[in-house]
Amino acid sequence: MTTRLSDYGRFARATILTIVSLALLLGGLLAAAGRASAITGVAVGSAVAVADVALLTRSLRRVDVAQGDVRPGALTGLLMGRFLMVSLLIGIALVARGLDKVGVIVGFMLFPLAAVLVAGVSLRAEGAQRRHPRAAAR
Repeated sequence: MTTRLSDYGRFARATILTIVSLALLLGGLLAAAGRASAITGVAVGSAVAVADVALLTRSLRRVDVAQGDVRPGALTGLLMGRFLMVSLLIGIALVARGLDKVGVIVGFMLFPLAAVLVAGVSLRAEGAQRRHPRAAAR
């Protein structure tokens, strides 16, 4: 049975949608609080978070082979390449003038929050389907 957690594409789409939704909500709250200058930092940080989701999904698809024999060096290379790319993007965003540095970090931290939210909702829905299989079939 394929679930949102085992299908990388579905998990990535749900996580990206959650990141964008949270960033829009946070941007609205910042605008209402009079901190409009932080909105650009949140936008850049959440864009880096979306790029991180895309890189992670690409890395997971590359190592998900049918035989299951992935060299540890290949896995390390893919994940370190992703880490290097995301670190470089965050570093450039933090050095850039005119961006709120706290906003960049908060925007980037929407990725772990979104991943936990999507995983929690998916696991809860999967548990409900197992407890009540006829209700899920409707």
